[in-house]
Amino acid sequence: MTKYLSAIITTILLTTLLTTTVLYAEKEAPSNENATKSAKKGNSEEIDNITLDKILENYYNAIGGLESWSNLQTLKFTGTMRAMGTKIKADAVYKRPNQCRLDFRVKNIHMIESYDGTTPWTKNPLIGIPKPVELKGEQASKILKTCDFDGPLINYKDKGHELEYLGPKDVDDRVAYAIKVKFKDADTDTYFLDTETFLPIMVKGTTKINGVVSNVTTRVENYLETGDVVIPYHYEFEVSGSRGTEVLDIKSVQLNSEVDESIFQMPRNSKDSY
Repeated sequence: MTKYLSAIITTILLTTLLTTTVLYAEKEAPSNENATKSAKKGNSEEIDNITLDKILENYYNAIGGLESWSNLQTLKFTGTMRAMGTKIKADAVYKRPNQCRLDFRVKNIHMIESYDGTTPWTKNPLIGIPKPVELKGEQASKILKTCDFDGPLINYKDKGHELEYLGPKDVDDRVAYAIKVKFKDADTDTYFLDTETFLPIMVKGTTKINGVVSNVTTRVENYLETGDVVIPYHYEFEVSGSRGTEVLDIKSVQLNSEVDESIFQMPRNSKDSY
């Protein structure tokens, strides 16, 4: 179980690569009955002739516009993850441009991944790290990408990423625009944007778990109009080599609330709060 939950924690970090589509007003998650649904097929001529720049332009418009997104300075969300009968409470706090903290709780076990803009760190009793330690190498690189407030599809050139349009692809019962993202550190993910809504419905990538590279598929659903933007409240994850599918449901969000930057910093002694 310890090994499996460690894989779940690694996987959930990938969800935040989608934060460019997420959360612009404080409210409880609406019911699934009002979820925005996309058409199965788009206009075939438009799909065949579209360019990467046009896809991105429509994507930015679909999430509420770059101006609205740039006005967002802090983000908090709470959610619940379910896997193999285990319930995991997930909390996240982000502050522009690149600070973040993710807390996971399984019964009385508390795990943390955080970055204060300088030092990435973790606390994870499940894998033998009962006290906060600084992250290094590949693990540090992962949390730094996680804490990118705008995600990889916004200002990607300034961040040193490369984007390649791979053409339309069938995704389940839909058609999606496939965009390959090559990160500055050479990692790659492929985003699939629905041809009707221009919102991400799937992300495919890889992650290293206990030294083994695993394929990860993230499905995104339940896009709802929230304030000035459209956001998703439901994620499903599939990790190669693991049993079943993990599910994350966003329960509540807060935007532009006050955030004390000290919460991102690694505690230096036992008296500091986790």
